[in-house]
Amino acid sequence: MTGMYIYCADNEEARHCMQVSVEDKIPRERVIDNFSDTTYAELLQIEQNTPGFYAWGVPPGPQNIMNWLYMANGDIVLGVAEGAYKYAAEVVGRYENPKAATAIWGAAPGSGESREYIFFMSEPVKINIPVKKLSEWLPVADDEFVRIEDHHLQDIRGDFGTLKRFFKESILHQRDRPPSLDISGIFKSVEDTATATGVFQPISVTDARTRHFEAIIRRRGHPRFRQALIRAYNGRCAISGCRSLDVLEAALIRPYRGDHTYSISNGILMRSDLHTLFDLGRIGIETRDMSVLLKEGLKKTSYRVLEGRTLRLPERHDLQPNVDALDAHRATWGL
Repeated sequence: MTGMYIYCADNEEARHCMQVSVEDKIPRERVIDNFSDTTYAELLQIEQNTPGFYAWGVPPGPQNIMNWLYMANGDIVLGVAEGAYKYAAEVVGRYENPKAATAIWGAAPGSGESREYIFFMSEPVKINIPVKKLSEWLPVADDEFVRIEDHHLQDIRGDFGTLKRFFKESILHQRDRPPSLDISGIFKSVEDTATATGVFQPISVTDARTRHFEAIIRRRGHPRFRQALIRAYNGRCAISGCRSLDVLEAALIRPYRGDHTYSISNGILMRSDLHTLFDLGRIGIETRDMSVLLKEGLKKTSYRVLEGRTLRLPERHDLQPNVDALDAHRATWGL
């Protein structure tokens, strides 16, 4: 599973090292001439794929070594300087080599230690993101070399689906290309019709694709009700924190019994899979602390990380889920 690491250039010496091996490509001879012949084939592969050599190294120390040992090819690394993430890359190899470290960075002034625990990176992408901007997912880094703990990565996956997607969207600011079939007009037509008439019925058309999208919209919930929940919950799933509007749905707490059912306090904005589990009584809410309850079977699956998680609630009390309705839902399903 992909990991994530943060290295910090928090002083003049470290910022110089960042310039010579992260911002600039490392001169080839400083790498090739200081590794044994047994690693030549691996280094040549790195040089061809990257192309060239980019690297960071950390000096000895129990925590540094432990974090370095956890590293694997494909893990994400972020370089921090002056309170901002400056570079993003992926790990392409790691080696312990004091000789190469001294050739690349020299010895640290005073201590004489070298950055002998080296990891090579793909060509770093230059970025400039304040550390505080990502602090919701990534802890503020005070140490020189930090491994992001699993519980932080789990939160990221809950919000973005995968760590790679978080990397692309929040760090590289890249979005996946839209599908070749532009469905926005179909959704807009159906939702506009329901919003204008106040009657949530699929428009009569023969296009099978349109009927398919209508089914998606029905599943999402009445458009006006769903949009109201999106506003109330600031566009985030109440349970997972997911921000992707494409998969956020209006979950009814009490079943539909007419338009009066569409009260904001009778709804919760949920990711589509969690909506299904809620409707099936596999997920419930403990109203004493507004935390998530799971059926026993779910506790043995990847959903177990949600057990006990506190709901993200609207700021306005009158928009928050109705406690009696949540208690009734929990009682119905024996949670």
